[in-house]
Amino acid sequence: MLLRRLAMRSPTILVAASLLMIACSNKSSAPPGAGSQVSAPSGSASTTGKTSTVLISQFRFHPETLAVNVGDTVEWKSADAVPHAVRTRDGKTINSGKIEKRAAWRFKAEKEGTYEYQCAIHPTMKARLIVQSPQSSATAKPSAAHAALVRSR
Repeated sequence: MLLRRLAMRSPTILVAASLLMIACSNKSSAPPGAGSQVSAPSGSASTTGKTSTVLISQFRFHPETLAVNVGDTVEWKSADAVPHAVRTRDGKTINSGKIEKRAAWRFKAEKEGTYEYQCAIHPTMKARLIVQSPQSSATAKPSAAHAALVRSR
């Protein structure tokens, strides 16, 4: 009798488990373009690099200063319950558009420089991205802030 009951419930359990797996999949809920890569103006050599993450949380960028190499990708991930928008002061070099709550946006760093940026929606949120050539980062002595950043990863 018990085996008969279990046999009848097996299809129901399988369907429920399948639906649960589909619901919990990594399907992104980000709007179109939110996960796309946007590049800085070209003109320097592009290499395949690593990806660094800036967490947007409690209306702040973490870390506030990030140093990456040319060719690296920076991903801004929002952990806040409201949208944000990453934009340099010129509005062109880095401009994510609206990053919906709990979504992410990527930028490929292709040109050396220091980029001051802020949230276009919440202008008191400010941070800095330093893009350097791989050669200069290998020979340069890291700042105390950069060394602390590397240790915290």
